[in-house]
Amino acid sequence: WNFESLRQESEDAWNNTLGKVIVNGGPEEDKVKFYTALYHCYQLPRIVSDTDGSYPGFAEDTLIRRTDGFDYYDDFSMWDTYRALHPLMMILEPERTRDMVRSLILKAEQGGWMPIFPAWSNYTAAMIGDHVSTMISDSYLKGITDFDTETAYKYMRKNAFETPEREEY
Repeated sequence: WNFESLRQESEDAWNNTLGKVIVNGGPEEDKVKFYTALYHCYQLPRIVSDTDGSYPGFAEDTLIRRTDGFDYYDDFSMWDTYRALHPLMMILEPERTRDMVRSLILKAEQGGWMPIFPAWSNYTAAMIGDHVSTMISDSYLKGITDFDTETAYKYMRKNAFETPEREEY
């Protein structure tokens, strides 16, 4: 492969992604701050599936799994992101948002509970609340509905009315 060609492809990809929002007017340094912040919005959650869709199972599931043709995401800092990052992604990246929701549902199926702050392919009980349910519900209300809504609701309801054992979660 050619390094310069790859560098240009990467630059073009980022320019296309960041170019979804056009900022007019204002000082140049404010634009740099804005686009740097937008770039940071794309750092997490991150895709952990390989090009063939394979990804490591969630929680106690040690199998190598495979998606059905979508990107599998992990490392959701939901406590920090459900209010601003995910609503922004629902506007700018509805397909990615759909894949994120599908990933969360797979995590629930493999681990038994809808994760509230999934990181490192495992549950964390780092923060209180159930922000994943908020993000999934918001996605659905904003028209991102191409996911298994019955399974999502099943685990969202389970989280709302049951409490896992500490060892289980």
